[in-house]
Amino acid sequence: MDTPVPKPSAEARLRSVLAKSRELGRVRPSQPPRRPALRPAVLERLLSLSRRMNRITRRDDLLAYLRDRLHELFEAQNSLVVLISRDGTLHLLGDEDGADVDHAISHTLIARVVTERRPVLVSDTARDRELHDRTSVQRLGLVSVLCAPLIVDDEVIGVLQFDHRSRPGPFTEEDLTVLELFAHQSATAIRNSLLVERLEAALDQTRTAQERLVATERLRALGEMAAAVAHDFNNMLASVIGLSDLILGAGRVAGADAKDLRALQNIALSGASTVGRLQEFAGGASGDDRATNLDLSVLVREVVDAVRHRLEPRADGPFWSVSLELTSTSPVRGRASEVRDVVLNLLLNAIDAMAQGGVVIIRTMERSGQVVLEVEDDGPGIPSETKHRVFEPFFTTKRDGHGLGLSTCWGVVHRMDGDIELQEPDAQGTRFVVSLPPAVLDIPSQGPEDADAAPVSARILMVDDEPMVRTVMGRMLERAGHSTVVACDGTEALSLLDDSFDLVITDYDMPDMNGAELASRIAATRPDCPVILLSGWNPGGGDCPIDGEGIDLVLRKPITTDRLAAAVRETLRDRS
Repeated sequence: MDTPVPKPSAEARLRSVLAKSRELGRVRPSQPPRRPALRPAVLERLLSLSRRMNRITRRDDLLAYLRDRLHELFEAQNSLVVLISRDGTLHLLGDEDGADVDHAISHTLIARVVTERRPVLVSDTARDRELHDRTSVQRLGLVSVLCAPLIVDDEVIGVLQFDHRSRPGPFTEEDLTVLELFAHQSATAIRNSLLVERLEAALDQTRTAQERLVATERLRALGEMAAAVAHDFNNMLASVIGLSDLILGAGRVAGADAKDLRALQNIALSGASTVGRLQEFAGGASGDDRATNLDLSVLVREVVDAVRHRLEPRADGPFWSVSLELTSTSPVRGRASEVRDVVLNLLLNAIDAMAQGGVVIIRTMERSGQVVLEVEDDGPGIPSETKHRVFEPFFTTKRDGHGLGLSTCWGVVHRMDGDIELQEPDAQGTRFVVSLPPAVLDIPSQGPEDADAAPVSARILMVDDEPMVRTVMGRMLERAGHSTVVACDGTEALSLLDDSFDLVITDYDMPDMNGAELASRIAATRPDCPVILLSGWNPGGGDCPIDGEGIDLVLRKPITTDRLAAAVRETLRDRS
């Protein structure tokens, strides 16, 4: 005996009908039967409703208006609007809005309306072959029903339904004609509202893109200006730090004078640090370390561990906690010191934003092909009038802030081909989201350095167009035990260069021939002579290549005597 095949559920049949209806959506249905003429008063009322509907542009407002007007058209016990999404999901509006849609409608009835794509009038469900034995019809007590489809762009997006659950035959053919016209007007109004929504979404996207473009160009212009100022300021600081090094090293001052001179040198070094942050915003790299593949979650843990002392609870003060939601992600390509600075700046900003204490959540994840860092706090948030300025250099709302933290973050992230944006979390607070591209490959790190292999002294050609800088640098090298010859530009340097020189140290930004061009010329004539590029621009920035033909090392001005001497030892040892 064959096992009977179970019949598909009414809901399954409805989804099948919806799918078939979409496939045949552009097939014009057969000619509907001729409808009776409508009375002038009815036509005038429909015209009034149509005018009102076409003035409503928001879809939610339109659907609410549509639902309310249903009560005015017919003397029905119940009126429903059933919306149908593209995946076949049904949503109910009307007297039973919010009810379980599967228990508030008859799927069989909805399927008939979708299939026929025209109004349906059932005067008595007990006499309808398809409906009389349906469980949903009996459960709902449907006796007489009047329905019409809402068709937008040849697709049924919903059904209007009126029904009586007490007596048959309350609806007439005139009601059917009225509902057909009303459904057509409603569908037209819904289509217009959808077009308005799409237009508004496109305008919002265009407006957002324009705002981001304007902000990016503003920051770029500020960065170029800041870089030029920082370059000149670094040259002045190089002379101050170098001369104070020479004076202190020579032992010419003692006591209070030596203490004052060291304080002056520390002030200059602090100024150099501030200039460095400004250069990072302008597009240069931080420090002399090279880019490597980095584990973002590991760096986050390192930064949080480093500031644990600020998070320790105090009996008389606020309490902050940091919640880590870190996942295993692809490595990112960058400089560890820069990425740590980004995490640190965002974390400290979050802590500072919560004067009375609170919670900071740091997340790492991969999303849409990017490695993502999120730093979120539950503080009061950033005022709307200042949100567009948070990444501008020197803009700050803190009493003791310098306004370079977030601008530095912006520079670092964009230099890594990433993006950083300010978002509003679901609750109160602030969320900064950093998106970085995953690293393509790793470059093996250099082997351990052998300090014992460094030569005791060397003959060095020092090239810089600033007279004070090249004089001070020359004296610093001599103090370190080297023999130094100075040149004012690349042309003079090439005329002086011979086989007796062990090393060339050159400034990058010089007239006629910059340091990178000079290094290339030296590599062509003296490939055995190493070159150190020393610059007031930030090494690694767009205007100062960290790698180039004939360049062995790039250092940032200003620089101390010890760091300069160490760089000379490292470079000569690597070439030996």
